[in-house]
Amino acid sequence: MIPHWYIFTYDVSNRRRWRAVFKRLGRVGTPIQKSVFLCRLMPAHCRVLSAELTRRLDPTTDRLAVADLGPAVGGTNALDVAMGPQVDSGPRVVIV
Repeated sequence: MIPHWYIFTYDVSNRRRWRAVFKRLGRVGTPIQKSVFLCRLMPAHCRVLSAELTRRLDPTTDRLAVADLGPAVGGTNALDVAMGPQVDSGPRVVIV
């Protein structure tokens, strides 16, 4: 199985929950904007992480979106266009 690039984006109304989501995604991905992370993950790990984050959030006030950008081939960056300070989206592979 090959890792994929994923974009995780979230809108969390409670500061404590927001911080927990930010910290968790920071362990596996690179922040590319406020509340947006680029992650290079195995598909199974993405499903586990998405479920974990969903359990932490309040479905009446918080939002989470995950976009699969496809296979991470050759360690290339998944972003086609990036403006402003560049971020390192280097090979952070998490295998569960």
